[in-house]
Amino acid sequence: MIASMLRLYLVLALAAILSIYGIEKGANFFFDRPIAAADDAEYATAVYLLRNFLGATPDSQKAGLATLARYSPGQYVAQAPAQVAALPDEQQRKLLDFGFVHTRRADDFGYDRYIRLRNGAVIAVRARGFNLYWLKDLGFFLAFLILLASVLLWSVPHWRDLGTLGQAAARFGRGDLGARAKLSRYTTVKPLAQHFNNMAQRMEQLVHTQRDLANAASHELRTPLSRLEFGLAILRDTISETAPDNPALDRIDALGGDVRELNELVAELLTFGMLEQAASAARLVALDVAPFLMAAAPTDEALLRCGTSLRWDVDATVAQVMAEPTSLRRALSNLLQNAMRYAAGRIIVRIERGRPGCWRLVVEDDGPGIPAQERSRIFEPFYRLDRSRDRATGGFGLGLAIVHRVVERHGGTVWAEASVMGGARFVIELALAKA
Repeated sequence: MIASMLRLYLVLALAAILSIYGIEKGANFFFDRPIAAADDAEYATAVYLLRNFLGATPDSQKAGLATLARYSPGQYVAQAPAQVAALPDEQQRKLLDFGFVHTRRADDFGYDRYIRLRNGAVIAVRARGFNLYWLKDLGFFLAFLILLASVLLWSVPHWRDLGTLGQAAARFGRGDLGARAKLSRYTTVKPLAQHFNNMAQRMEQLVHTQRDLANAASHELRTPLSRLEFGLAILRDTISETAPDNPALDRIDALGGDVRELNELVAELLTFGMLEQAASAARLVALDVAPFLMAAAPTDEALLRCGTSLRWDVDATVAQVMAEPTSLRRALSNLLQNAMRYAAGRIIVRIERGRPGCWRLVVEDDGPGIPAQERSRIFEPFYRLDRSRDRATGGFGLGLAIVHRVVERHGGTVWAEASVMGGARFVIELALAKA
C-alpha cells in the first residue's frame, strides 16, 4: 500500500510540476507583449520627466546622472555606443523610432529600460529586481508538502479499508466461511466490500449445501449397504450349505467386496465431512508420541498380506507432544494405508525434530513415487493419480485430503516429496506444545 501511495504522489507531483512550468512559460509567451505594452504606456510619463531632468548636453546629463546615483546607486547608467550596438536589431530599431525600449532581465525579475535622450545619448534604467528564487523554491516545497499531506489524507482511510477487506478475504481463504468485511458506509470501497460479502455468502451457502447433501447421502447409504452386506452373507451361507462348489459363490464374494468398498467410501465421506464442519480447533492433549503411534500401526499380518515391512525410526528427544489423539491416529493410518498400497516392500516411519519448537511425522516408501507436478494437488478431495484409478490399487481420493484437514486443525503443515528409497515421502510438521 505504501508503494501505491508513493506512486500516486509521484504522479501528482509530476503533473503539478508540468502544470506550473507550462503555465509559467505559456503566460510569458501569450502575455509578455500585452504586459510590456501596458508597462510602456505607464512608463511614458517617467521617460518624459527623465529626459527633461537630464537635459540635452553631456554636462547636464552627467550632472543629472550623478544626482540620481546618490538616491538610486547603479540604477541609471549611461550606455556607450558599443553597448547600444550589442542590443538586438529589433530593440535598436524601436529605440531609434520611439526613443524607448525595454528588455526582460535574464533573471526574470522585471525589465531593463533603454531611453534615448534628446541629443542621441542612451541611458539604461536597471530594474530594481529582488532575487526571490529562495522564496519561490520555498513556495514549491510547501506546495508539494501540502500535496503529500492531501495524498496521505486520502490514502490512509483507503489503506485501512482495503486492509480490512484483505483480512476478511484471507480468513475466507483459510476456510472461515463466515468471514465478512465490515466497513463504514461512507468508505469509497463499500461497493467492493458488498460484492465480496455477497460472493462469500453465496459460496458459504453452496459449500454448506454440498456438505449437507454429501453427509445426508452418506448416512442414507449406510442402511441399504448394511442390508446388502447382510443379505449377501445369508445368500452365501445358504448356497455354500447346499452347493459348496457353486460358481455363484465367487460372484457373491465379488459383490461383497463391492459392498465393503462402498462402505469404506461412505466412512471416508463421513469422516471428511466431520472434519470440514469442525469449526473449533483441535483439542490437544499430551501424548507419549512414539508408543501412541506405534499402537495405531497395522498389524504384522496386515503387513505380511501386503508383502511389505515396516520400520520405525524414533528420535528419543521427541518424547511428549500436544496433539488430538483421534485425528492424529487417523492421519497416520491414512498415510500408512497409502504407503502399503504402493510400496514395493519397505515402509519407514520417522518421528524426528523439525523446525525450532516443532516435530515431524514422516512416512516414506519404496514405491513408484509421485511426480513433482502432482505433489501440490494430491491433498485435494477426490484427486487421484491416473494409476490409482485402477481397481487393483483402490483408493477414493479422500485419504490424503483427510490427512491435510487433520494437520490444518492442528495448525501444522504437510507436504509430499521424493524419498531416498525412490518412492514417496510424506512429512507432517506440528508444534511440540500448544501455542
